[in-house]
Amino acid sequence: MNETIENALDKMRQLMTQLREGEPGAVGSGGVSLAAIAERLRDATAQRGRVLLLEVQEPLSTRGHEARVERVIGHAVQNALDASAEVQPVRLSLERLGSYAKLQVIDQGCGMSAEFVRERLFKPFQSTKAHGMGIGAYESLQYVQELGGKLEVESEPGLGTCVTFLLPLLHTQSSPAQP
Repeated sequence: MNETIENALDKMRQLMTQLREGEPGAVGSGGVSLAAIAERLRDATAQRGRVLLLEVQEPLSTRGHEARVERVIGHAVQNALDASAEVQPVRLSLERLGSYAKLQVIDQGCGMSAEFVRERLFKPFQSTKAHGMGIGAYESLQYVQELGGKLEVESEPGLGTCVTFLLPLLHTQSSPAQP
């Protein structure tokens, strides 16, 4: 019963996002290419002398505003880079998980306590950084939920962090091949 309710809520969130953003439905819409975003983030990271390793199983798309989706994923990548030694690469993986695109940002940096992740990470104005404002994770969670997705964080002090985005897949219909 809970799963049915959650699926209905996800569909309502997706519909509300479509209406709010003025985007057409999934049919005929190109959506937001997550692989293209991953490649742009890898290139931007390389320009700063850092390494973002990509593991893209297949090109997947979701709906939303491309710049906002890129900002949300970029925020997770930047946090991973900030938490890691300069010589330590960060990994970004993308794969299909049922009707979702599963995108993970994984680092072997300083990590966060379970208490911080549970109680403070997604609250505004809470940060582990000396100069952080603590609103990026909060805004990211809000936007991912608006899209009908999920955002999960697993972290352990001294071992690193894995940020998992589950974003609803945008299925496009291609026109049938002409004989």
